[in-house]
Amino acid sequence: MILNNIRALTVVCWIMCVRSTVSQAPTLNFPYSVNPNKVALNTPVQFSCNIPRYSPYPMTVSIGKLENSSQTPESTVSWLTSEVIHSGSMYFTIPAVSQYEGKLVCWYKSTKTSLKKPYSEFSNPVDFIVSALSPPNITVNPDFFLEGGNYTVSCNITPNTLTNYTMSQFYRYLPFTPANNWTLLGSSFLTDISSTYSSQKNMFVPVEFACSTEMVYNGKVLHSPLATKQAIPESLPVQLWEQRRGESCMGYLNINLKFQWRPVCQKPLDTEAVSQAAATTASVVCRDLGCGHMLNWQRLSDSTRLFTNTIGDIKCSGKENKIKDCSLNVTESCKEQGTLFIVCSDAMPRPKLSVFLHGPVSKLYVTDKQDVELVCFINSTLLKTQDYGYYIFRKNGQVFREIYTQPQYLKSVTLSAPVEGEYECAFQLDSSKIKQVSQPSNNVFIYKLQKKRYQHIPRTQRQHRSVLKIHKTMQTTYHSKCRTKQINYDKNMFTLLTMKYDT
Repeated sequence: MILNNIRALTVVCWIMCVRSTVSQAPTLNFPYSVNPNKVALNTPVQFSCNIPRYSPYPMTVSIGKLENSSQTPESTVSWLTSEVIHSGSMYFTIPAVSQYEGKLVCWYKSTKTSLKKPYSEFSNPVDFIVSALSPPNITVNPDFFLEGGNYTVSCNITPNTLTNYTMSQFYRYLPFTPANNWTLLGSSFLTDISSTYSSQKNMFVPVEFACSTEMVYNGKVLHSPLATKQAIPESLPVQLWEQRRGESCMGYLNINLKFQWRPVCQKPLDTEAVSQAAATTASVVCRDLGCGHMLNWQRLSDSTRLFTNTIGDIKCSGKENKIKDCSLNVTESCKEQGTLFIVCSDAMPRPKLSVFLHGPVSKLYVTDKQDVELVCFINSTLLKTQDYGYYIFRKNGQVFREIYTQPQYLKSVTLSAPVEGEYECAFQLDSSKIKQVSQPSNNVFIYKLQKKRYQHIPRTQRQHRSVLKIHKTMQTTYHSKCRTKQINYDKNMFTLLTMKYDT
């Protein structure tokens, strides 16, 4: 037992002795974000020199180039040397230019005075070769333009660190398909100029442009990747959208910008002018969509949607037929995250009020003891089966009955005699962000039947006197399917009044 413990102690002492006399070599790596086979000229490249565990801290860490196999850390010129570190690894940033190309290595030197060999061995060598160019900058000015507009495509290098290189510009029509690959628009050999331009006029077709550079450097031909930019003539279609019903004539105001539907940014309604501009915008939106006229609108916040690179600050005069004809701006960020919720008349059409067994009459004459059943129905294809709300019945402008239902069902109320008055109905939608009440239905006037006596007929209607005498006291009564029909002729106009009584 004692012998085994002595052996274990001997091994530990030997390991500690080795660690105190031999410095382990570090490792040198490219960062994960850098492709070693596509190092771009003049770009700063970061290397990490990883120090092994149990290395003799404190130390300094250096990086340099391995020129030949006989080099040692002591004899190698250090490009960069760190300050004294007590833990961790070290990072170095080296510019991608010809003087730093080659096999790079790193090493460290311990500041412990007790070590016989303070220098570590070289790390693994890393090939540092400039093999590409950075992509140029490409811009379309203006970035936002309407159909039929003009724009300029610019390709440039910033900063201007290249000389004697070729700049090429390409284009292809959108949407992209394998059949419409890149077409060369033109190339320029540049010495001390950093930009090229191309102008496009009266454009209606979306186009994608690309720029690339090429040059000979240190005996190699370097190419840049393509830098692309889309030029999209905007027609700015709008939609009213809500999660539960999708696109209709009621919902949040969205606009299509660069092939994407985005919420329109509406700033807070803190002044009368802003509120009036929002109301006018809502009216033009309903006209643009062919959804009738505007019934209602509100500014609502929506934190669930991304309000970036969208349209805002819309100002319409009210005479426009399309939103694109109004004054508007592109906003990169809508800090208020508010948009318009608009209800157009086609989403909530006027309900139809009719009288059971009589249809959609505007007038009805009844006796003072006759009951009447009214039927209300809203016919809208834009209201969904999951919608719900109330039918509202009014008499002489006052609500006397509300019935909860879904809009695809008609509802009726029975009026007990006496029923004289002016009647209408409406539908209130409760399943939307705005609890909108429709416009009132058609009016139904119910009058009490008054028996009229024969009066003297003016001489100007003498030709009708004989007819009136014949029908003065005559009433034709007949029975058909348990209903009685009385026919009375008015004294002058010969208007046929039809009365129906339920048996």
